[in-house]
Amino acid sequence: SFLQAGYTDNAALEDWFNVYDRFLLREFYPGSQVTDIPILNESMSAQVEELAFWVESRKFSKNYSKILGGSPLLKDIVSIMKELKQGKKTPPLRVYSAHYPTILSLLAAMGFEYEEGTITSRIPTFGSSLLINLHATENGSKMQVSIDTLEREESGLVYTLTEVKTYDSFGQFLESVSAASGYEIGSWCQQCKTKSTEQGDLDEICTGDFSNSSSSEMSPVLAGFIGALVTFVVCALVFGWFIYSKRKRFQTQSYATDNYASKEFNDY
Repeated sequence: SFLQAGYTDNAALEDWFNVYDRFLLREFYPGSQVTDIPILNESMSAQVEELAFWVESRKFSKNYSKILGGSPLLKDIVSIMKELKQGKKTPPLRVYSAHYPTILSLLAAMGFEYEEGTITSRIPTFGSSLLINLHATENGSKMQVSIDTLEREESGLVYTLTEVKTYDSFGQFLESVSAASGYEIGSWCQQCKTKSTEQGDLDEICTGDFSNSSSSEMSPVLAGFIGALVTFVVCALVFGWFIYSKRKRFQTQSYATDNYASKEFNDY
């Protein structure tokens, strides 16, 4: 029915998260000027949202892919937890900004599996916050990881305790999250395409095929980094030239004054 509304470009399952994002911008953020998505009625909007939640929550779930996109963030969080466990001084609060694929991957890697009715079964709303706490139980025999969410809804900010995951020890927690970590996008995509009767056919959901990438092509990330570096160098050179010219001008002016004034300027 969504296609019948007049939108046909990039509406396949592998692009559905893009469809959903543009749908949100069209529906709730008119200033974004998205015009290639039709305005949907309430029933069709619910269908788009339901399909997006189904695709995204399963694509990044630990049950469906052992190689998770939240690994770099998870590695950083675990390193802080290790330092805290060792008694080292750590910041009381660390703030990260991430897209929902990273958030869903991170939750799955920390043991919060797909569960209907929780944040693991849907895409977090724009601007939502997740509070991740690692703490010992009262007698200190077990470790608990709790996830609290803070989301903005029409009624205002809504605070929810999603779930508490208990481990027999801190070592068990580290072992669990390490087993779920992965860093190569190509491996993640290959895992995403694994089929079974429980998983269903996820070929259409996987976001890309990196196996045929040409080694001679520059990756967008590398190209962006080089572009940013070149821009920084150019700006630095221009700024340096400006400071140099300004200093030369001041030095010329100072030499025209008496010796005391010249000495005072040079001392400064």
